[in-house]
Amino acid sequence: ALNSELAPKRWRATLVVLMFTGITLGSGTPGPVAGWLVPLYGWTILFLIGGIVPLVVAACLYFVLPESVKFLAARRERRAELLRTARAMRPDLTIPDDAEFVVERHAASAPSSGFLGLRSIFHGGLAFITPLLWVCFCTTLMANFFLNNWLPLIFESNGVTPKQAAIASTLYHVGGTIGGILVSVLLDRFGFAAIAVLFAVAGPGIAALGISGMDPTVMTFVAGFAGLAVLGAQFGNN
Repeated sequence: ALNSELAPKRWRATLVVLMFTGITLGSGTPGPVAGWLVPLYGWTILFLIGGIVPLVVAACLYFVLPESVKFLAARRERRAELLRTARAMRPDLTIPDDAEFVVERHAASAPSSGFLGLRSIFHGGLAFITPLLWVCFCTTLMANFFLNNWLPLIFESNGVTPKQAAIASTLYHVGGTIGGILVSVLLDRFGFAAIAVLFAVAGPGIAALGISGMDPTVMTFVAGFAGLAVLGAQFGNN
């Protein structure tokens, strides 16, 4: 949400997707790290890294991550921070110290009244778009969930060695990162059509993983393609 709010409009879709590729890059890291460090330090090293690194990142974000300008605009005691962030976002403007900041409401928006303020996300054309977006999220996230959990068993049933399975699982997430970068480039040009194409090719890609007796090298690349399609579509949804 912060990335979407603070990014330049012409780069918003691209930057949001690129931000989410951090998930797949992180998900693809444990395999190589385990192969490298577990033989030296035991399995507990994964939990030490997984526990300490996020705390370090969180500490860094506390000092460098800008706050939402809409949030700051509603808090007069943080006006100095609001001016600093607004001037960084729009260096082409001269923003005086006594400038008034108002959160814009779109004329076509419904008031956020009703149960938990949900009325606004079903107003007008959103009555169709919001449930459709939910379906898109559910399908891609469920596919990713089951692939993450079943890929090791699929590899084992095909006689893939643990080392080859680790590489294939990593390539699934690397493929997702590539899919995210690809969709970030295509979204601004083709819109939702780019996501629809990834949805269409994800099915055959996932089904191909179920072919028995597949060569381990081929299966590794099929896993990468499945990751590109499934996770690329999910990044596009975001």
